[in-house]
Amino acid sequence: MRRILTEMGSEPFEPEEADEVLNEIQFDPDGLVQQEGGHKKCIASYTNCIFTYTECIVRYANCIFMCTHIE
Repeated sequence: MRRILTEMGSEPFEPEEADEVLNEIQFDPDGLVQQEGGHKKCIASYTNCIFTYTECIVRYANCIFMCTHIE
């Protein structure tokens, strides 16, 4: 997951940013995002994503990053 965030997408995350975002995401044993945790807006954008898994993860991570850095 960290590799996806730091190497893929139009604007890859810095390693520290990727770690920060991954700490915010709660995955179940199947690698799916748990509905209970995180930011509801971001979870909705992730679950409704129509792109590839990698692109959905990148978009979801960007959403989490924005939610945690905009007060």
